[in-house]
Amino acid sequence: MRANYQSHKPEAALQRAHEFISVGKQRDALQSLHDLIKKQWSQIYEQIMLKYVELCVNLRNSTLAKDGLYQYKILTQQVAVKSLETVLETFLTLAEQKTLEAQKSSIEKIEEIDDLDVADAPENLLLSFVSGAVPQDRMDRTVLSPWLRFQWDTFRNCLDLLRNNVYVEQIYHHIARQSFAFCLQYQRRNEFRKLSDMLRIKLTNIESLTLMLETRLCQLDTAINMELWQEAYKSAEDLHNLMQIGKDKDKKIAKPSSYVNYYDKIALVFWKGGNTLFHAASLLQKFNIYKDMKKQFTGEEATDQATRVLLATLSIPDGAENPSILTKHLDIEEQHIANTRILSALLRMPIIPTRNGILKEIARLNIPEIAAPEAFKLYKCIENDFDPLHIAVHVQEMLLEIEQLGEKLGYSEYGQYSNSIKQTVAAKIVKQISSLYESITLERLSEIIPFYDRMQLEQFLVDICKQHSVSAHIDHRQNCIYFGPEDAILASELESENGNISEISKIKTHVSSFYSILQDAYLEIDQSLVKELQEKLARQIKIYLTHKDGDFERILARRKKIEHYKESTEQMKQEKLLQVQMLANKQEEKRRTEEYKKLMEENKENEQRRKLAEQEEIKRRVVAERMQKQKSHPLYEMLVKELGEEAVEKMDLEQFIIEKRNLLDKERKEQQNRMLQQEKKFDYNVRAVHLEEMLVWKELSDERQASAPEIFDQYETRRIDEEIKAREKSLETFQLLTKVKDDAIKFMRSTIQSHAEELKVSKEQWKEKMESVREKAIEKLAIERMKKWQVEVERQKRLEEEQRRKEEQPPPQQVRKVEAIPQPRQPLEKPLTQQHQESRPQQRQELRPQQRQDRKEPSPQTLQWRDQVQKPPSQQREDYKDYFLLFIIVIMRANYHQSQKPEAALQRAHEFISVGKQRDALQNLYDLIKGRRQKQWSQIHEQIMLKYVELCVSLRNSTVAKDGLYQYKMLTQQVAVKSLETVFSALLTLAEKKTLEAQKSSIEKMEEIDDLDVADTPENLLLSVVSGAVPQDRMDRTVLSPWLRFQWDTYRNCLDLLRNNVYVEQIYHNFARQSFAFCLRYKRRNEFRKLSDMLRLHLTQVQKAQQAQTIPAHAIKLTNIDSLTLMLETRLCQLDTAINMELWQEAYKTAEDLHNLMQIGKDKKIAKPSSYANYYDKIALVFWKGGNTLFHAASLLQKFNIHKDMKKQFTGEEATDQATKVLLATLSIPDGAERPSILTKHLDIEEQHIANTRLIFDIFEGKGLALV
Repeated sequence: MRANYQSHKPEAALQRAHEFISVGKQRDALQSLHDLIKKQWSQIYEQIMLKYVELCVNLRNSTLAKDGLYQYKILTQQVAVKSLETVLETFLTLAEQKTLEAQKSSIEKIEEIDDLDVADAPENLLLSFVSGAVPQDRMDRTVLSPWLRFQWDTFRNCLDLLRNNVYVEQIYHHIARQSFAFCLQYQRRNEFRKLSDMLRIKLTNIESLTLMLETRLCQLDTAINMELWQEAYKSAEDLHNLMQIGKDKDKKIAKPSSYVNYYDKIALVFWKGGNTLFHAASLLQKFNIYKDMKKQFTGEEATDQATRVLLATLSIPDGAENPSILTKHLDIEEQHIANTRILSALLRMPIIPTRNGILKEIARLNIPEIAAPEAFKLYKCIENDFDPLHIAVHVQEMLLEIEQLGEKLGYSEYGQYSNSIKQTVAAKIVKQISSLYESITLERLSEIIPFYDRMQLEQFLVDICKQHSVSAHIDHRQNCIYFGPEDAILASELESENGNISEISKIKTHVSSFYSILQDAYLEIDQSLVKELQEKLARQIKIYLTHKDGDFERILARRKKIEHYKESTEQMKQEKLLQVQMLANKQEEKRRTEEYKKLMEENKENEQRRKLAEQEEIKRRVVAERMQKQKSHPLYEMLVKELGEEAVEKMDLEQFIIEKRNLLDKERKEQQNRMLQQEKKFDYNVRAVHLEEMLVWKELSDERQASAPEIFDQYETRRIDEEIKAREKSLETFQLLTKVKDDAIKFMRSTIQSHAEELKVSKEQWKEKMESVREKAIEKLAIERMKKWQVEVERQKRLEEEQRRKEEQPPPQQVRKVEAIPQPRQPLEKPLTQQHQESRPQQRQELRPQQRQDRKEPSPQTLQWRDQVQKPPSQQREDYKDYFLLFIIVIMRANYHQSQKPEAALQRAHEFISVGKQRDALQNLYDLIKGRRQKQWSQIHEQIMLKYVELCVSLRNSTVAKDGLYQYKMLTQQVAVKSLETVFSALLTLAEKKTLEAQKSSIEKMEEIDDLDVADTPENLLLSVVSGAVPQDRMDRTVLSPWLRFQWDTYRNCLDLLRNNVYVEQIYHNFARQSFAFCLRYKRRNEFRKLSDMLRLHLTQVQKAQQAQTIPAHAIKLTNIDSLTLMLETRLCQLDTAINMELWQEAYKTAEDLHNLMQIGKDKKIAKPSSYANYYDKIALVFWKGGNTLFHAASLLQKFNIHKDMKKQFTGEEATDQATKVLLATLSIPDGAERPSILTKHLDIEEQHIANTRLIFDIFEGKGLALV
């Protein structure tokens, strides 16, 4: 039983699997591991599963792999999810490697494999034989298919195992994206459709929705790359549904960047589907999100987006939103409207877009002005100009310029709109010509529209007449085109019904233009009428100037009343809306709470049911496997014959084993009886065979004895010949070596002389090393002996105490006898040195009274010494060893204390540096700084720290530097702050110097270093090798990055060490400003953001410390004026740096921090008027860069008021300059700038807009902003 139990251990099972593999029995190894994967998880199970999946891949057995992974998922999903992820990734990686190897060794094409779920049918095999393919060719063609099928089964099984499980949700989505990549790599269109259908499920958890949203975006990318436009459209619908579900849960589930990616992909889907209207609407939605997402949406990116929107809009034909002729004939207009509404919902548009609506929207957003000049010219030419005879030539030239612009800038999308725009322009030209001419020749029309040849032009005319855009018919006999509804073969139904209206509008247009021409001619002839008109105009101007001021004041008063009425009504509306919103929020919160409770209860019930089901399933499988094992046993049939099948199935395992043992014993006894009977029968046969063998052996022995002399002679002859040849060869070698003997001796002597110094140095180093090793060994031996001695002392104490407790107190007469007996030697309870020092004064005190009776009686010490002398020699040698080890320990302690002196440690560090051992020198100083003996500061400590930071910079070790600086700060923060500042400054100066040297010697650019907190990844190193860079080039490129990273760590460590400490507050703020200069000098945008967040965190910690009950003595107090002043100056420097680096978001956050500090120190009056003026000047620039002209003007107005109050004589050039800026800024504010935009209203985020406005209003403290 114990042996069987031992075989069920995981380690034994894994070893047994390795043994099976070593003898080529992979299936048995897989079966042994499969039987084991049903226990409690431990680390060895991961190794077992890795070997298990490796065997499954080698044997291409997806069924067993799925079963084993299912068991392992149940085992690890709550305790070791990371182990499950490792096993699955290994499984998928091995399958992918095998597929790639099969692809390289196979001649089969990917396109020849239709469906991976359908195996090779017998008909296909028969056809392969009939086709005449040779066996080797057929074998090569079937190499890739099974591995592709196995990898597809692998992905599908993994997704099926991990679906709808919160513990493995992250792994599920990761594998789903890998499966998309598999479909894209091997162009598996059918499998991608099945995968998409498999993933179309709905989830309710916000995190699950986020992961599903990312997976759907990856699915949409894969469908587009595989050009499966129907699947791409379905994926877009799934994305829209997920966003709608997530919007009800949390409005921020989909980031703006996700929406941008979504609209970009769906725009491509609409373009490939030929729907130019919704393609343009998608790009317009993407432009709006870009504009809202980026406050600084200008430059090349904005121009590119605006150009794409403008070109897409111009490519929309007239009436694109109307149903087609086929739709009308089939009477499915309602379905067309429903589909259009679905597409509008996909674009999150409340109404169905139209061409005119999109044109109005892009005009409102000033997209034509933002777009490229070439696109703007094209827009004006098509939409504003009426020149049907020459517009086509101009458009063709402009389109050519736009295509050249796209090729120059790398935007290939510009060229795709050329054909659509040409078609739209051609339709517009035909419409305009139809209003001017009744007929025109085809040659003239071809000259006007040079886009098409004769056949294409006729086809185009037929198409636009079909679309009811114009009414015309072609006369091939006269070679011309007739316009108009009368007798028109291709007449438009709409114009046929309203033909009179179009004719009247044409006549009206011509008559009005004719009247304007006659009016101009009459005025040119009669000059007296012109003079009368001029006099009348002069009188009207005089009347206007007389009443101008009064009318203006009356208009202003009326406007003020209207504005006041609007404000009061708007305020009442807002209050009512707030009340309604608060009530609705409370109800919604209550409803969500109830739903959450209900969902939690349902989840608990579901989890309990799931666990019970899993337990039942495990029990059922265990019973089934036990029965399977019993049935596979050869004794099963025998037991069935004897006991019956029902009785055997009801047996438990122990009873089954007992029955098996009984049957085996019975068979063994029968076998023994049979063997005994056979032995009796075979004894005579064996004896006869042995007799015959003896004769044969004797003949063989005689033959060998007869041939032995000849064999010996042959061997001797061969040996003698070989010895003679070896002798001759040795003589030749000796003669050759004799010739070069003198030269070799000279060379050896010269070599020894040239390396004599090196040998001497090596010997000295070896001696030093041996001496240090010897000292360490002696010290280690002494410590071990001391420990053994202490253990022995403790043991003796315990024995004595136990003996004392056991013995009873003796009678008085026995006590006197005991006292007369000499005391035995007591074990040492203290170190020998301490005992010796304590015994000396005791000796003096004992010898003084009566001088120990003239030394006639021996003292107890003398008796003890006599006892020691009388000991055996072996015991005396042990005592001498103890004394010798004690002496060594005393000497080593003295040397240790001598070496721990600061001067000695500094001297030893210089010695290490002189021989090139900088790390040993740093370790020596580090041990000194960390030691407990350095409790009081002296000047030598500053020299030690300067050398310490120099070594840290040379070795680029920021961690050790931070630890040493922390110890030095604790030593000096109250007694030598100036020394602390000197050491910190020396560290930063050395780091800056090294960085500048690295920058000069490196060819690496600042822009190539993304994030200093992220070291070079293996992918980047591999890319540098693949890119063709030589090793020296790669080495030069990595010179600057480590030093920049070290300097950034140095600044961050220094600020972290000095934070919230009143003793080093000035140093903290100096280093903060130096770190801003570092970020500005090297353009470190990411590091500046992290630095700003760090300073905000430090300020938050200071504020939390103020709220605590007990405030440390060294903590910074916000009631201190000097501390607030330093914080304010640092924040102003931070704001300047953010503006210089054009980080406007960080600049705005810094402005908020400045405002909070000013509010804290408002009563202390820490902020001077000049600081306020500088603050408003900077924040005005921030608002201007963010496009907020309203608050930009308000900032300049605040600055003007402060200058006016600060300077009594605020006149002259400075006042004029400030007033001009305020005036120009105010005039640049558009009407209604304070109201929310249309997009804000559509997105229902007006409350957020009001809250942001109030926050900015608080920053201005409400001064002088009544107009806002």
